[in-house]
Amino acid sequence: MEELKQAGLTENESKVYLALLDLGPSLAGIISRKAGLHRRTVYDTTEMLIKKGLVGYILKNNRRLFQASHPDRMLEIIKEKKDILEPFVKKLGEKYTKTKEKEETNFYKGKEGLKTVFEDQLNYKEILILG
Repeated sequence: MEELKQAGLTENESKVYLALLDLGPSLAGIISRKAGLHRRTVYDTTEMLIKKGLVGYILKNNRRLFQASHPDRMLEIIKEKKDILEPFVKKLGEKYTKTKEKEETNFYKGKEGLKTVFEDQLNYKEILILG
């Protein structure tokens, strides 16, 4: 479920989407029991998932049967976000380059910090590490 959060889904959205993948087309009450959420929460959550294009529904006997979209849709959503964010991050990089001083000291901690140091080594000639 952590992967779904990284893809931009909330905890409730993840629960509902996974429940729908397990159940197939279902009524909100059934989804509610499977996901462990209140039925009203399921309706609110399915509305958000419909807006994201991850859930659809059909009317059957004046009742909504919700169904999960194919998981490939998540890849499309991530790609759309990347396409939107890429130019923004590029502009931020340009600002960073303009204001950066030639010599600097940065402190990093943990695995992500170590990863950042290794990535920075590709851009600089000298990096000193103190441990």
